[in-house]
Amino acid sequence: MVIIIDNLNDESDAIEAQNAALKNKNGIRNMHLEFRGEVRMDVMEALQPPPNLLRLSFDGYVGIEFPRWITTSLNNLKYLRIMYCSSLPPLGNLEFLEELSILGLTGDGRAIAFPKLKSLQFFYCKEWTEWEDITEEEEEKDVVSIMPCLQRLVVFNCPNLKALPHRLLHRTPLDELDISYSNLLIEQFKSRGGYEFLSPTCQVKILSH
Repeated sequence: MVIIIDNLNDESDAIEAQNAALKNKNGIRNMHLEFRGEVRMDVMEALQPPPNLLRLSFDGYVGIEFPRWITTSLNNLKYLRIMYCSSLPPLGNLEFLEELSILGLTGDGRAIAFPKLKSLQFFYCKEWTEWEDITEEEEEKDVVSIMPCLQRLVVFNCPNLKALPHRLLHRTPLDELDISYSNLLIEQFKSRGGYEFLSPTCQVKILSH
């Protein structure tokens, strides 16, 4: 299901969205929200999908905050795609999420605990510079579990990202790493002769300009 949202800033827009009652339409399994202007938060809240939604994508959302339902109501969500958005929602409560794709993020990203996540992909995040790692103390005390099932990591055209979170990734069963057109990461990889957090069986793909 594709919903195109264009400058919904009136109270009547919120009422219309509420009347659509998307959260009661249990037949919806896939939803793509495409934004072409600013949207009131009450409109966003009224666009709540049904709780059994499996796939969700946001395209072009420029709001600072995401609607509350993304972390409180989508207990069965497995695939999430965020494209050309200015921020990320707090996604740690999506315990069944298996695949997260981020395309064109304009802000910085932070590590989030995803207990079921298997595939993580970043595309065209050209302003992203830092990926926060866990601390040495957290690693030693084993008090943080972040993406413990991660098997595949893709970083495509993120030219300003300085480093991968080595301590964090060392604790994952990563078996596929793909770094393309992300020159700082590639230079670091080559200068070190690889990454120490990778297992001998991990398949590595490096592609530069």
